Amino acid sequence: MRGMKEKDITDQFTNFLREKYYKELALVVSQGEKRLLVDFSELDRYNPELADKILEEPEKCLDLLNKSVEQIDFPQKEPINIRFFNMPENTHIRIRNIRAEHIGKLLTVDGIVKRASEVRPEISEIVFECQECGQRLLVIQDKMEKSLK
Repeated sequence: MRGMKEKDITDQFTNFLREKYYKELALVVSQGEKRLLVDFSELDRYNPELADKILEEPEKCLDLLNKSVEQIDFPQKEPINIRFFNMPENTHIRIRNIRAEHIGKLLTVDGIVKRASEVRPEISEIVFECQECGQRLLVIQDKMEKSLK
């Protein structure tokens, strides 16, 4: 498992998508959606080594999986993100039981949203343009602390 290279991960997942999810992917692309739901247990049956690698190194693997979608010849305008469902029982964990050993691992957490706040826009950079010469000045904004009272 440790010996899997990035190209192996991408190639194996691309083959999995072509064999098992080609119709679903075509539908996602034709409807202009941005995500493809993949049954993790089906991936585990197809390629257990790849499934284990995804559980152990999800951040690295998910980037590669999303890139593997681009290798399939569909005229998608937006990148398509892979989302998993039907995860193994050992990935299900209560929030209160999350520990340091879970850092960097793929987990499944159930919960209820009790409160949601509105989205607040944040300026990260500003571009000033001179009206006379057209020169532009980019100013990166520091994150500003807001004190709520």
